[in-house]
Parts: sequence; structure tokens; C-alpha cells
Amino acid sequence: MLSDKAKRVSFDAMLAALALMLTYAESVLSLASLIPLPGFRLGLANVAVMAALYYCGRTDAVCVAAVKICVSAMLFSTPTSFVFSLFGTVLSLAVLTLLSFSEKMPFSFIGLSVISAVFHNLGQMLAAVMFFGKAAFSFVPYLLAISLISGVLVGILLCLASPVLNRFLINKTGNKDGRCS
Repeated sequence: MLSDKAKRVSFDAMLAALALMLTYAESVLSLASLIPLPGFRLGLANVAVMAALYYCGRTDAVCVAAVKICVSAMLFSTPTSFVFSLFGTVLSLAVLTLLSFSEKMPFSFIGLSVISAVFHNLGQMLAAVMFFGKAAFSFVPYLLAISLISGVLVGILLCLASPVLNRFLINKTGNKDGRCS
């Protein structure tokens, strides 16, 4: 029988692998022809990071996010993309972590995903300003609009995945249904 710590590490490794598979899928299936924003991706890998935060805790989410950023940068992107991913993930995860301190989370997975997407894009905007100057701000309205759409899609994916995730590990609140309502 595995110890609780071994189960948790195994679950985190599974989520990190999921994040990397989803990142790879996004790098292969480009949406540039549909949404002509530089570097745009749906953010499917955030399903794994949000699942780690919800099911295991803050430390686990940080670990899954760190693996996602570092390994995906080595395998699928450039140093510039690494910086953009780092800024976006750090800001998004910081906001989600602050929200996780609430006794009763006021948001569904879809709401959390939209918040995550918005702050991820704002973090990337900070990186864009570093590289390209204030002209990068012209993309903010488009990025925020697309954040709503991608956040909803990623939130729906997490809702669909939650029954499977619940089989692996009951979340920290004891709620077996996830945050899909």
C-alpha cells in the first residue's frame, strides 16, 4: 500500500505529465489562423495546474506549474516564450493561490479558469512590455476578450475531468463533486 505522500507525489507527477501533453498538443495544433494574436494558446495545461491546486494544495500547484514551465520551455519553445509563460503562470497562480485561502471558494471551476486566464494574459502583457515597450498594451482588449472564451473552455474541461480526478484523490474539502456548479 502506498503512503499518502507517495500518492500525492504520484498524483502531482500525473498532473505534470498531463500539463506537458496538453502543452505539446497546443504547440502542434496552432490556432494562429483562427485567432491572429501573437503567441495565443488556449491554455489547456492550466487544467492540470488548477487541478493540483484544488485537489492537493498550493505547493503541489506550484510544483506542477514549475515542471510545466521549465520542461515545456526546453521541449517546445524558445527562451522568449519561457519568459512569457513564466510571467503569465506566476501572476495567474498567485491570484489563484490568494483565492484558495477562502474558506468557501465563491467560484466554480469555470470562474476560476476565467480569472486564471485573465491574469495569465496580464502577466504575459508585462513580459511583452519588457520586450516590446508600451505598444504591447494595444493587445490588452483582445487578450482580455479571448481570456473569457479560453477560460470558459478550460474550466469546462476541468469540470469534465473532475469525476476522473475524484477517483484518484478526493479533494481537500471532502466535496466529491468538484466545483462545476
